Amino acid sequence: VRVVGTAPATTGTASVDSFTVNSNNFIVTISALTNPSFCSGDSVRLQNVTGGNYTGYQWLLNNVAIVGATSDHYYATQGGQYRLALSNACVTDTSAILVVVVNASPVMTVTGDTLICIGDNSGLTASGPNQNHYRWAPPSTLSDTNSQNVIATPTIQTTYTVTGMNINGCSGTASITVHVNPLPAV
Repeated sequence: VRVVGTAPATTGTASVDSFTVNSNNFIVTISALTNPSFCSGDSVRLQNVTGGNYTGYQWLLNNVAIVGATSDHYYATQGGQYRLALSNACVTDTSAILVVVVNASPVMTVTGDTLICIGDNSGLTASGPNQNHYRWAPPSTLSDTNSQNVIATPTIQTTYTVTGMNINGCSGTASITVHVNPLPAV
């Protein structure tokens, strides 16, 4: 853990989601209120948990000040190394680094027959990187709702949607519409 501040650091400790640096008897601590690893499109609230009489706050991302991020908390939407600089009339102290990781949501695709005759079926296959779980809807005309490969037997035009979840708990969706033609007259 690297500590930066206007006064020399005297001690430093770190844990998974909270970091503390002591400097001239001021303790600067920031914490993520939830897991600092999340899916793209989400955010995590970073919070100053330092006591004391600080009047100035500036959040930093990769050692660059974040424009407008001047309160005791910040909603991080990007990955990187976050720090908080606190100041008062006497001193400016900066927290240790809190690493935020943004996991990519998977890009899902669905393939299968999109035109069938009534009474026929369409094999549908979901694809996406590192998928662990699948959930298909609507379930009423599907052979299974939790597999990568399912058989659809619609009697009318139906749009099927699959949601895939990867090992990081991030999800993506894709849809396919199966059109149903009536049987030809004999």
